[in-house]
Amino acid sequence: MKNFGIAKTLFRDSVTTSFYFDSMSAELARKKVIDTLDANHHSLLFLIGDAGVGKTHMLHVLHRSSSFFPHSILMPHAYFEWQELFLRLYTQKGVLFDETLTQALHVKQLTEIYQESLCTIFIDEAHLLGKKQCELLATLCHNKVFRCVLSVPCEAKQKMLEHPSFTSCSKASIVCGLLAKHELHRYLQSYLMVHSQGEIALMFSAHDAKKIARYAKGNFRTIRHFLYTLFHLLEFSQNQYLLEYTTLSNRLLMMTALEIGLICDR
Repeated sequence: MKNFGIAKTLFRDSVTTSFYFDSMSAELARKKVIDTLDANHHSLLFLIGDAGVGKTHMLHVLHRSSSFFPHSILMPHAYFEWQELFLRLYTQKGVLFDETLTQALHVKQLTEIYQESLCTIFIDEAHLLGKKQCELLATLCHNKVFRCVLSVPCEAKQKMLEHPSFTSCSKASIVCGLLAKHELHRYLQSYLMVHSQGEIALMFSAHDAKKIARYAKGNFRTIRHFLYTLFHLLEFSQNQYLLEYTTLSNRLLMMTALEIGLICDR
């Protein structure tokens, strides 16, 4: 018997760092970030994309990659004080954080500590950073020892690129795009297979996957929400012995799209 309950949990709305899907858009963004920083032309990068395209996941992938680890830190949100950021930087080098020093002295000390190894700071939801935080990041970038990669939604792109604190910084923006329709089938197959759900993976045809991708418009978070809801419906139907709804069909896919509001029943 297919375990739709397990399949459902695989698509909860959470960041899964143990699995990276090499979609065309993700690979372009990943390689461009690495190549740009390796070239040392820019110390400040903005990872731009709509909500749900995978910016947060990309930051986690980059942070854990051999290109940056162990000389990188990840701030999962913008609500941090400078002491928290500096504590992470000191801890990375095994140095104690001296609470009695001023921010300026800490910047000088950290610059000396990281002089031999460039450090990359990844920050998610960076459009929520305050003025003082932006000023601090700009100071770090100017020291040419620290590089910052900031995740920013499309609607905040201009605001961040034109932020007064970043005016004199050497900066660039990189777009994190949508999942192509033809790629979803491979994603489904590989993700379910790697979690030992091969029987469920084989339920999906390329046509089914393209239909789901069209409903979700290539947005990764929406795709995962769709699949979570689809497996919830399949699990319910299986438990209630509603056999006609335990196999994939256009009708079931449409029901899922209606359930999460992707189409209107009027």
